[in-house]
Amino acid sequence: MTQPPHTGSWRGVYRHKQGLGNQMTLCSAFFLALLNNDLVKAHKRLIVFGLLSSVFLIAASRSSTGMISFAVLSLIIYVCHSRKFTFGVMSFVFLCLTALANTALLNLRAVR
Repeated sequence: MTQPPHTGSWRGVYRHKQGLGNQMTLCSAFFLALLNNDLVKAHKRLIVFGLLSSVFLIAASRSSTGMISFAVLSLIIYVCHSRKFTFGVMSFVFLCLTALANTALLNLRAVR
């Protein structure tokens, strides 16, 4: 009897552990951005719970891509917050960096 791929890794409703890791990375980036925003101070406990839950699911999925993406996005959010960027500027920075990273990955795949 053969073992299913990635035995022991959580997948959630996704077919592969990468799907869960990638979605929880986006959720954790959203919660981190909300945590640094002053508009939602009343719901801070809920935001922290969402952040901790998404980080737990990234670790449970054992997705290396998700863990690296979470580290990079956390660093970007920290830099944007330390520079006192507004939420709109931070969103623009994320959009530009995501477009740059996707272009770089597509070019790497085309070279292979």
